[in-house]
Amino acid sequence: MLPLPGRVYEAAGVRLDPETHQITVDGRPPQRKLARHEFIILSTLMRRPFMPFSVEVLLDQLGSTTRADDPLKYVQILVYRIRQVIGPSRIETLRGFGSYQMAREAPKPVLPGYADHLIRKPDGQPTLWVVR
Repeated sequence: MLPLPGRVYEAAGVRLDPETHQITVDGRPPQRKLARHEFIILSTLMRRPFMPFSVEVLLDQLGSTTRADDPLKYVQILVYRIRQVIGPSRIETLRGFGSYQMAREAPKPVLPGYADHLIRKPDGQPTLWVVR
């Protein structure tokens, strides 16, 4: 599935430009860039954000470049790594179906004072951890 020229995809607070390979999460660049296979999986999910994609379909999108011993586990690891970059709740797992899809909306911002804790990362930037 090739991207349309000039098309930018948006879903669940993530914006992806397949031509420039740029993504933003809530308007900001992520902490790290996605690896090639991670980008392919994310762009596949974002082209049809509310459509579930089976592991087999996602593997097909990777093409013959996948040389994993356990392809199912490989896709699970890729989705896990993408979630580390864009946020865990932005990709939904459809349990029992072996499928993934983009979340219907971005995670809600946390209201101050609602069981939140502000910590500082090693670079001094604040990070909000939410405990529910």
